[in-house]
Amino acid sequence: DCCRRRHRPGCHLLLLPGRRLLLFLLLLGRADPLPAAASSWAGPAVSRPLAEPLLPPPPPPPPHSSSCTIGGTGTKMSNRVVCREASHAGSWYTASGPQLNAQLEGWLSQVQSTKRPARAIIAPHAGYTYCGSCAAHAYKQVDPSITRRIFILGPSHHVPLSRCALSSVDIYRTPLYDLRIDQKIYGELWKTGMFERMSLQTDEDEHSIEMHLPYTAKAMERSKVPLQLL
Repeated sequence: DCCRRRHRPGCHLLLLPGRRLLLFLLLLGRADPLPAAASSWAGPAVSRPLAEPLLPPPPPPPPHSSSCTIGGTGTKMSNRVVCREASHAGSWYTASGPQLNAQLEGWLSQVQSTKRPARAIIAPHAGYTYCGSCAAHAYKQVDPSITRRIFILGPSHHVPLSRCALSSVDIYRTPLYDLRIDQKIYGELWKTGMFERMSLQTDEDEHSIEMHLPYTAKAMERSKVPLQLL
């Protein structure tokens, strides 16, 4: 039902009721700012401290930097690239790139492309044993030839947040290949004052976004332009 719900042409955002549904927002072929409906979402108001103090974003790493800081506090460094490891690989899904690729191809080959090209999809974020085949119905609708930028939104299961949080890393690693964060749009979102920044530890403990990274990498593997992720 999530994957087959009809929406109006030009819609940027699909919302369905449910406590634990992941909202996965795709802006296809557009360089527009994040829609107000998406940027205004926030978690429940709480009195506990934020995941990390609100600090101005540091400058992006040099374009040819290839070093990576693994672990630590999640603070970006101007001379290095900070990576988020695939922390749930090997438990929630296989850590083997070839095996994962074959598994995703198998699920995708069993479903039809009925709403392509999708502007937004909603898919589950449980372990692939439980929902991998279901998620294929959503990702089958993604057209990599017109997708320039992908926004992934997910709930926080471990740390209460007073508003949406941006990742503190530059790269999301997957068993297939690495996905790079769009630093230009990251900076624009941060300047709105509507976001906080989650620590690397919080990011790696959380599974809701990570479970969509391998599928995102698979759906976009034939893209002719570098994928920009947020």
